[in-house]
Order: sequence, then structure tokens, then C-alpha cells
Amino acid sequence: MLTKMKLSLKISGSFALVLVMAVVVGLIAILSMLSVQKNTLADEYAEEINLANEMERNALLTMYEMRGFLYKETEASYAPVKEYLTALLGFLDQADALTAKYPHLENLKAGSASAREQVTAYQALAEKAFAATMDNQKLRATLAAAGVAVRDNCNVLLTAMYDEMGNDIKAEESQGALTERVMKIRLMQESADIIDSLRLEGNRAIIAKDVTRMEALIPYFVALFQHVDAMAAVTRVVANIKTLVAGRASAVEYLM
Repeated sequence: MLTKMKLSLKISGSFALVLVMAVVVGLIAILSMLSVQKNTLADEYAEEINLANEMERNALLTMYEMRGFLYKETEASYAPVKEYLTALLGFLDQADALTAKYPHLENLKAGSASAREQVTAYQALAEKAFAATMDNQKLRATLAAAGVAVRDNCNVLLTAMYDEMGNDIKAEESQGALTERVMKIRLMQESADIIDSLRLEGNRAIIAKDVTRMEALIPYFVALFQHVDAMAAVTRVVANIKTLVAGRASAVEYLM
């Protein structure tokens, strides 16, 4: 799950979306200034300026709402993004219609064509970010469940080792048997500590949308699997073996 999460974080955490839309705002602003410079009150130029203002306003609102969505990460917070993008495309359609009616509005025609290209690219990135963010929500739930499963299996084994340690002492087992039991307890306690660190750092990486921190968790998994394998080599009770196998499977799911 952590591996899948890395790709989703790269997409949903990208602020390149804002940079792309900034190009649109720049084009619209230039278009407005050029239109004003014509210093005419003709209806077509007045309509041109109104369209430019509406496109700029909707571009800015789209950026604002997109930032809000990337912060809130909810389906409801993405709805305004779609609304303003739809409105922006609608104004671009109006611009195309106006330039078809008044061919001399060359600035509007050039600006509109360039803006449409940028808005279309932005829309594709926004939809990709939305899909990745929603996938993140599902992955987080699955990730949390896998982490709990790993920890629970570890706790079961640790409890079993302590119980068996008490039985060994009562049965006056040999020094070698007691030493092995202590080693098993140490292995499971260290495994529990590794799992706790994994879950804590994993959640921090997800919240921060930091792929580098996510990748830094790999050594934790390496250490965990080493402990599990070492435990498996000295485990002979059938119930404990089953718990160990289940715990390893949960750890693999947590990683993949």
C-alpha cells in the first residue's frame, strides 16, 4: 500500500497545477490591457473586455478552489473547481463566437486560443489530481487496516512468548531454553517497536505528501522482515507459526 501511495502523492500533491493556470491569468490580463489601449467605446471592444475580465476572474477562482481541494482532499471541495472550469470554458466559447463575428478582434482570438490550450491542460491535471486524491483516501483506510493487522499479530506473539516464558520457568527448563525464549521476546518487542515507527512515520509522510519520507520507510520494512524471518527459524508451536505467517502477510500488504 505504501508503494501505491507514493505515486498518488506525487500526483495529488503537485502544485504545478497552479503554475499552469497562472499562464492563463497572465494571458487574460495582457488581453485586457491591449483591449483598453485601443481607447474605443465600440460595443465589440466593450464585450471583449468583459469577456477577458470574466475569464480572469474564473481562472483565479479555479486556482483558489483547487488549492482548497488539495488541502481538504474531499469530493465536495472539488465541485467548485469543476464549476469554475466549466464557466471558464464557456467564456472561451463566447470569445470564439465573438471573434468569428468580429474578425478584427485579433488580440482576443490569439489570447483565447492560447488560454484554451492552457485551460484544457489544467483541467486534465486537475482531474488526475482529483482521481489520485480519492485513491489516496481509499489507500489510507486499507493502509491503516494493514498496519493494525501487523501490530495485532505481533502483540499476539509477544503475549504468547511471555506466557510461555512463565511456563518455562515453572517447568524449570534449561538455561538454553530460557535464553531462546528471551531472544524470541526481544525479537517480537523490537518488531513491535519497528511497526509503531512505521505507522507513525508513514502517517506523517502521507499528511505531508512527502514522497521522500515515504521512500525512507523501506529500511524499516527490511528490519521488520529480518526479525520475522529470525523468529520463524526458532518457532515450533503450530499456533505461533500461523500467527507469524499471518503477520508477515500483513506486512507485505502494508508495503505493497
